[in-house]
Amino acid sequence: MTSKVTKFLINTFLMLAVLCISCVFIAMFRVVFPSIDPNDWDILAFVGSMIAAIVTIVGIRVPILAQRREQRKAQYRSALKQLHVATKEMRRILDVHHYKFMDFETNEVDLSETLGLHADFINDYIESASNLKDTLIDVMEWEEFEVFENKLRRLQGFLYYKDSLDVYLAFVDPDGVFVHEVNDYLNQAVELEKYLIEYQENTLKKYKELSQESGFKLFG
Repeated sequence: MTSKVTKFLINTFLMLAVLCISCVFIAMFRVVFPSIDPNDWDILAFVGSMIAAIVTIVGIRVPILAQRREQRKAQYRSALKQLHVATKEMRRILDVHHYKFMDFETNEVDLSETLGLHADFINDYIESASNLKDTLIDVMEWEEFEVFENKLRRLQGFLYYKDSLDVYLAFVDPDGVFVHEVNDYLNQAVELEKYLIEYQENTLKKYKELSQESGFKLFG
């Protein structure tokens, strides 16, 4: 409430300041051009026209700014809804590094089964992120969407392994390229999800700030 009152007072002060400057301008005009007869022009008409111009500007600008604010709120609200729906499935990728299959006979990690599990999670994440892309393109700022799309495009390189995954898993070398590739793509998926989380938090913050703004705002 205090913030709204402060903004209203600031805008009111700016309007009064414009009027004062107009009066000062008139006084200076008389000093610079003393030969001009005040009877030849209507000062009240001039001041009235200045006030009318200011009122017109305010009357036009305030609704436009209010409409823009509502459009941004709708944009943020749509993005938050889409991310909330996708979150339940996609955020599981953050813990996949800890998912491991154990060989109970040797009491060691079954690398092939573990990599297969990780690969399934990566594939599922790519599918979910790709579906989310179709909706985020309409609500994200272009710079943010471009970052998201670039990260997703890099991650989609993992689909190269999809059709031959069983072959790769059948001959797993702990120090081989495939093991490092799976870990790298899993890290990329985690990085992308963290980016979406950060975007969601920032969008929620912006939405709350817009919701708390005063309905009357002349600038911004």
